[in-house]
Amino acid sequence: MTQAALIQGIELHARTLVPYKNGSDQNTFLVGTQSLRSENHIHRLTFDDEISNSLDKKSYPHPHGEIWHLATHPESPLIATCFNRLSGDGCCKRGAIFKMRDDALDLQYEVSPPAEIGTEVRQIQFEPSTGKSFAALVDCQVVFHDLDTGKVSQSSKIEAKNTLKTFAFGFSPPGDLLALNSDSTLRGLDTRNLQECWCVPNAHTNQIRSLDFNPNRPNVLATSGDDCSVKFWDLRNLEKPVVSMRHHSHWVWSVRYNPYYDQLVLTGSSDSKVHLLRVASVSSDEASQEQEDVLLETFDDNEDSIYCTEWAPNDPWIFASISYDGRLVVNRVPKEEKFRILC
Repeated sequence: MTQAALIQGIELHARTLVPYKNGSDQNTFLVGTQSLRSENHIHRLTFDDEISNSLDKKSYPHPHGEIWHLATHPESPLIATCFNRLSGDGCCKRGAIFKMRDDALDLQYEVSPPAEIGTEVRQIQFEPSTGKSFAALVDCQVVFHDLDTGKVSQSSKIEAKNTLKTFAFGFSPPGDLLALNSDSTLRGLDTRNLQECWCVPNAHTNQIRSLDFNPNRPNVLATSGDDCSVKFWDLRNLEKPVVSMRHHSHWVWSVRYNPYYDQLVLTGSSDSKVHLLRVASVSSDEASQEQEDVLLETFDDNEDSIYCTEWAPNDPWIFASISYDGRLVVNRVPKEEKFRILC
């Protein structure tokens, strides 16, 4: 029997959620709020699974604007936000790097897009191998910045109109490859020169919303989109996806690999459901590759569109989802599947 979900309400709308390590063995998540009328906050929620089965919550004011994206540094208390800020000319999307302390959020610097590149900072991702730089997604282009100074070090020259929508963006585990989308087109960039090294037109029939590299097989990439489907790609042969699954009834905003057991994949959709998939055929576990790729379980504890699903940073059996109404739900992998994997 699946254990009951733990539900925590956030006071404002929210659509971004990330795991937060900072050298701790706790299972902590960060949630950013979205409001044009109230002051926005970053909420730090730590899950106590051993004693009280509860969430300890701390809140940090974010006066810069409504938060559209969060990222955490792999080794330090640095975090990045991308936010929408009202100005005299309307709204502008910018980014910022902060240092998270126990009692405050210290602004290190703001990240503004180079004028010749674009106008909007849509996402920021920290480079995973050295942690000394970060990549900002500016319209359809990728811009690398030095983490200490915030200065631009290199930028891409993707042949794509800036009117195209780019939502999906991420590093491969070694950090040698970046994947991103332009509408329904999937692209790969070599991080050494930011040159495009592969391109898959119409990878989905509609807008791509999310992507994630397999943490143990960097040549395998998962994508999801507005066609209600989740697809798995082998980068050595991109003629067609090696696995395609369609269980949601609306746009799939989030796809996330389990960082330890890569046969487990989470998806979240604006149909208000979280799906736990077993995608064994393209996992790194040879013993399980003969098993069927299936939908293991549907979690329907949210009542609004789900924009993010994330695994806990220090426990492979715990995951969380955030829906637009500000409901954070913490769930667990069913015990039967956990014991099947371990045994």
